[in-house]
Amino acid sequence: SHVLFTLLTVNCKAAGEGYVKFQITCNGNHVTTDTSRDQVDNDVHNAFFYPECNGEYEIRAWFNDTEIRGEKSSRVHQTF
Repeated sequence: SHVLFTLLTVNCKAAGEGYVKFQITCNGNHVTTDTSRDQVDNDVHNAFFYPECNGEYEIRAWFNDTEIRGEKSSRVHQTF
């Protein structure tokens, strides 16, 4: 049985109106990602996916076509 993961949550309240796009890959292959907006706080966007393979997952996110960058890297890596 697969486990549903919430891998990334983006709160864009301080950034203003816009849209968030996520891209998740595993070992370089595209992973199907479902996205949603929080029903209570419409500024919060979530990405959900089922791990499809063992390996390193890369998660990237954009707000209005500008990549969201973290303190150390714009990409988050997770191994399942």
